[in-house]
Amino acid sequence: MSDLTEDHINALQQEVTSAARTVANDWPGLIDADDAAQEIWHQILTDRIADDLIEMGPRLRMKALTTIGHRKASQYRTDYEHFSGQYMYGTSEVRDLLEEGALLDEACMDSAYIDLRFAFADLSLTHVRMLEHRYLRELPVTDTKALTRAIDALTERMNRHHRRRRAEHEGPGSRRVISNAHAQAITRNAYQPS
Repeated sequence: MSDLTEDHINALQQEVTSAARTVANDWPGLIDADDAAQEIWHQILTDRIADDLIEMGPRLRMKALTTIGHRKASQYRTDYEHFSGQYMYGTSEVRDLLEEGALLDEACMDSAYIDLRFAFADLSLTHVRMLEHRYLRELPVTDTKALTRAIDALTERMNRHHRRRRAEHEGPGSRRVISNAHAQAITRNAYQPS
């Protein structure tokens, strides 16, 4: 920050606060205005873009600050979805996995790879052949619409498998709640000789 004056910083502070309020209103319950403002300032200072922002016109500067805030809020949402198990795969993420060789890497135990392998086994033969042609043999594809349909089908099945895997989870917090009387009845019946 070379030529920044206190006036520049105060003006920027007002605009960051305004952008943060906009972001908080667009992402209710996910990020509040104070956190959004802090994240925007963090990005400004980390990337050293304060001078660039001051040189922009007011509308462009506001758009840039709001974009930074939306990007941070989106990261918050993604982190929450991963943590809570409500994550949904997107087609771009599935494409990236395929480009990285997910069909070749049988040893990887990452949940995305596991979901991909189970979903791949559930695809129609047409879609399997298309994906193998492009991502296993690395041959060019002339029918890009068919490839897109195959990736869409794979993404849908990956999300379905992910939801099923979460629903079938048998660990802490996964048992159904029952009353004490019902639990006592089950216990009493379990230990009576037949």
